Amino acid sequence: MGGTGGRRIGHGLGTASAATAGLPPFTAALALELAPVRVNLTAAGFVDTRSSASLLEDRLEERRAELRAPPDRRRRRPRRRRCARGPHHE
Repeated sequence: MGGTGGRRIGHGLGTASAATAGLPPFTAALALELAPVRVNLTAAGFVDTRSSASLLEDRLEERRAELRAPPDRRRRRPRRRRCARGPHHE
């Protein structure tokens, strides 16, 4: 399990950033070695705790409102898959 917080680079985040960057190739290699067992990598996003409140300080309510807002429809629309034989065979 990774985390979205490790995607940022900053003072004091070196270990978290390095570990987060290394997880996708590690997971892919593990999936090859353990096949047919499925291997997934998940990345936890914002978790509303006292710790996150202390990190966000005065931006906590702004972040909560952002997460409550409906997502942008353009990002959520699934891509349409095309048939390998062409669009007339869909």
